[in-house]
Amino acid sequence: MLLLSISCLAQRAADIVTLHIPHYDKDGNPTTGVLECNKSIAKDLEEIFAELYKAKYRIERMRPISEYDGDDDKSMAANNTSCYNYRVMTGSKKRLSKHALGLAIDINPLYNPYVKGNIIKPAESKRYAKNPQIKKDGLVYRLFKKHGFKWGGDWRTLKDYQHFEK
Repeated sequence: MLLLSISCLAQRAADIVTLHIPHYDKDGNPTTGVLECNKSIAKDLEEIFAELYKAKYRIERMRPISEYDGDDDKSMAANNTSCYNYRVMTGSKKRLSKHALGLAIDINPLYNPYVKGNIIKPAESKRYAKNPQIKKDGLVYRLFKKHGFKWGGDWRTLKDYQHFEK
């Protein structure tokens, strides 16, 4: 079983690529972020972020999750936009997240929280729970939908406004 787990991890690692994404920071200054993702969605992400850059859409931070010791809560609290993170789904103990495959991205999580009943993540984003930055039919939503992503803001039992997955 251990060999199978190591083999699966090695295969997943081979599918992960690093992108250097030009974007505007929270103050409107051009910068370049680092995004690790599955190679199957890399072109989509490059095209989406090129359009967001043209529109001067602000991304506060875009750093690999390893800079937060793989801790999703730390990354979200820093308003870090990230994709690949080998972890289980929020609320699960065993089921892998699409982030573990590099097939999901969280954008400006502080301004676009995860909301399930009284649970709001990151906790610091409570004021955005009813008015997230990403809106249905807004630019970010339209670009990701055009590229075939599903949005966590469309889910029924919870809202994950930061989350897009393929």
